[in-house]
Amino acid sequence: MKGLDFLWACEIYKYKGRIGRGEKIIMENQTKVLLIEDNPGDQRLVQETLRELEHSSYQLEFADDLTSGIDKLVSGDYDVVLLDLNLPDSDGLETLDQVRGRFRDIPIVVMTGQDDEEQALEALQRGAQDYQIKGQLGGMMLSRVLSYAMERKRMELAVKNVGEYYLEFIDGSSDMMFSLNREGKFVYVNKRWCELMGYSREESGGKRFSDILRRDQVDAHGNIFRDLAEGKNIRRVETVFVRKDGVDLFVAGDIKPRMKDGRLVAAQGIFQDVSEIKRVKTENDRLFEEIAELKKLPKPPSPSGSSG
Repeated sequence: MKGLDFLWACEIYKYKGRIGRGEKIIMENQTKVLLIEDNPGDQRLVQETLRELEHSSYQLEFADDLTSGIDKLVSGDYDVVLLDLNLPDSDGLETLDQVRGRFRDIPIVVMTGQDDEEQALEALQRGAQDYQIKGQLGGMMLSRVLSYAMERKRMELAVKNVGEYYLEFIDGSSDMMFSLNREGKFVYVNKRWCELMGYSREESGGKRFSDILRRDQVDAHGNIFRDLAEGKNIRRVETVFVRKDGVDLFVAGDIKPRMKDGRLVAAQGIFQDVSEIKRVKTENDRLFEEIAELKKLPKPPSPSGSSG
């Protein structure tokens, strides 16, 4: 998303009709919260904490274990989940994994009585939007935690779906598009690349750019990655790829480096199949040569034996 204005990205996202829960979080007045917690005392604590708010806009529902919590998430339409990691039927971060595995679009705030920083970081790495210690939140603080969790999830979904939109756009292109890592290995190829080259995406992943060049082209274009490493754009390079079946594919295109802190981290290429153009040009050159040779031939003698 670097270089892409986020507000513009969100507009694309909403235009594509994919804002999902993120849109609801913004547009609806009441926030529906599911607390998955087996301790009645902690349930009451959260309930009373939210009631402290002068203008409470939260609808709080409870589940006493993970199984009933998942059932509620399947049948309900919740904006955010408050999740205790230690439940009668699930324990620890596995609890988070099970909820995240089935409901990736719902923001989750993990609640625990253990002041464990290592577990907190692990929960965030596994997809929780926040991690809070029970009993340490007042009404305003809990409200902010829930609001921020929903906003972060909304932004996460926006970025994810805009990314998917662009991948769909790239995959539908009639040009061959690909990404290379700093070692020159393919990390992404689009559908057109696979169609023309005959390789699957999985087969392409283990190959370097130099692996698909015809042997005589490897030396001819050996300076490409040196120029990319210097941050130079490669403009309108013409070369020959070798398809999986061994057939030459004449191509022309551009390769652009992506730099970070002055170092090459990746490169993106866009190429077109110019095999037909090359074939027509070769045929025209052959015809011109034949015509030139014919012009070199002596003129045939004039007809003789005519009488006047």
